[in-house]
Amino acid sequence: MTALVFAPPPWHYYAFPLVVQWQAPYGVLDFYFPNVQFGLLENQPDNENFTSLLQTPRTNDLQALKRDYQPGELRQWQAYLNYLLTLADQEEIDFKALLRGQIEPVLPKEVDRELLWSLAYHLEQMLAEEAAGLQRLAGQQQELTKALGEDVAEETDLGSLNAAFDLPLIHSQPDPNLARVRYQFWRQVLRPHLNPPWATLVLESAAGESSPRYIWEADAEEGRSWWQASFILPDWRLQGGSSPRDMQALELGVEFQKNLGELLHTLRHDPAGLDAAHQKMQRLVEERLWPESGLPPAHALQLEIYAWLTGAEKADLTSEPMVFLSPAD
Repeated sequence: MTALVFAPPPWHYYAFPLVVQWQAPYGVLDFYFPNVQFGLLENQPDNENFTSLLQTPRTNDLQALKRDYQPGELRQWQAYLNYLLTLADQEEIDFKALLRGQIEPVLPKEVDRELLWSLAYHLEQMLAEEAAGLQRLAGQQQELTKALGEDVAEETDLGSLNAAFDLPLIHSQPDPNLARVRYQFWRQVLRPHLNPPWATLVLESAAGESSPRYIWEADAEEGRSWWQASFILPDWRLQGGSSPRDMQALELGVEFQKNLGELLHTLRHDPAGLDAAHQKMQRLVEERLWPESGLPPAHALQLEIYAWLTGAEKADLTSEPMVFLSPAD
């Protein structure tokens, strides 16, 4: 009798952060993660067709925050909400100081979903404005370097800068507490849309200093251990044609998506087969993706997977696998 082989169900991927401003590097998502869904994707090019799960919140939703709290009820949370109402008159550094380690619990158990989305959107827009400011700073720095010549370029403080939240540019350390706040917003707002099996796809160029990566690293510092794998992928983009090469690329992309789903399934349900699934994925990358892409090593992305193994202690915010996508170093 022929044995029946049950294929694991396809995985669903949801992009972090909640609000993503389209960037040119996201053109690879059509090859590697064509089914990724965004909380809200802004400025998407006409030739891309990704799905946003949320609509921009109504501007008057924040007025609902003026309700009275009972004495002693979530004092830190109340301070945070009151702060948002007067944010226009405050410095950004003060806002972030308020968030760092001072809100416990991060969110009340019961909050109106529209209100929660308004708060999350407010935070995401603030961080996006910060990113835009950093990009302007980097551009000005490059223009200054060009104008003043090679002597300035040799100075470490005046060299070219990467505006994608690099630590040398923002002059600050990774912020796991802000990452927890931001990711808990993400989980709470998207909860009705998360279809199992699912994983977070972290776009690190948009996540910056409050990337969920730092939640995992903070857990590791507290003695927890997790499984991590890294793959260097070609920066492969589908051309949208129907030539034999385009069809071959499409089929290879489907195979990559299947293998990644099998690896995540193995992490959750069959740790004994993890080495084999990992090696299968690595062979696909090295023996097929790179040779068939025809791209030089300089055109590379880094894909990382963080997950708990079955039976390991799990932190609340990291109970599901996370997939990180970033430019390779």
